[in-house]
Amino acid sequence: MTRDLRKLTMRALQNRNHRQVRRLIIAAAAGAIFLARPDAARAAQLRIPITIDYVVLREALKRQVYTAPGGRAQLWNGADDCQFLYAENPEFSRATAGGPATVKLETASQLSLGLAMGSQCLNAIQWSGIVEALGVPYIAPGLQLKFRFTDLNLYDSAHQKTELVSQGFDLIKSYLIARLGEFSYDLKPSVERLDAMVSNSVAPEAAARVHAAIESLTAEPDIVALDDGIRVTLVMTVPDVPAPPAIPGSPGR
Repeated sequence: MTRDLRKLTMRALQNRNHRQVRRLIIAAAAGAIFLARPDAARAAQLRIPITIDYVVLREALKRQVYTAPGGRAQLWNGADDCQFLYAENPEFSRATAGGPATVKLETASQLSLGLAMGSQCLNAIQWSGIVEALGVPYIAPGLQLKFRFTDLNLYDSAHQKTELVSQGFDLIKSYLIARLGEFSYDLKPSVERLDAMVSNSVAPEAAARVHAAIESLTAEPDIVALDDGIRVTLVMTVPDVPAPPAIPGSPGR
């Protein structure tokens, strides 16, 4: 890898903006393809570490899950208006407990279990506070970044641990965990622009190498949760550069 390409890769690792990450991936991939030595004997692998900022993940989660009026995630509705569970204001961060890939999602939540009687809710169990979910990111087919959330902790508004009756806790766990498991962050748009870019800007033989590299794109399974985001390493295989044909009568013939 050339010095300039190494710099591009390091900038991609440190970058905090999704659009800039995408541009740096394009530059790094293009550099590896176009700067490869013509006499390369075999294909080379390009490892591109990117950091997906927690703010970027939060906004993607809100677009997919927190779609009810007011930016809420409407997780459960019972038989009447006295039975509901919703969440709002999600925030991702690195978890201090668990392994190096463990992330924490905190979301304000409100639960009500009661029976509507006129304008009142009878025998109501009401709880509002913060739900903390701990999970581990992984790469699903199609270069989708997903999360396995399992452990839950409940806090009051002062971030002190609280208890909740079993029925209420089970509702939060079953419905919140299920919705979070549906969330995915697509890594492919980070490189798809390169495919379109080369169509009109490079020679056909070079474009074919770019397309082949993009088709080979994978992600390493090891993911790290950093203080500012999740680090994923993409891998591209850059095809061989065929050696130019020898010219008859040239030196060495």
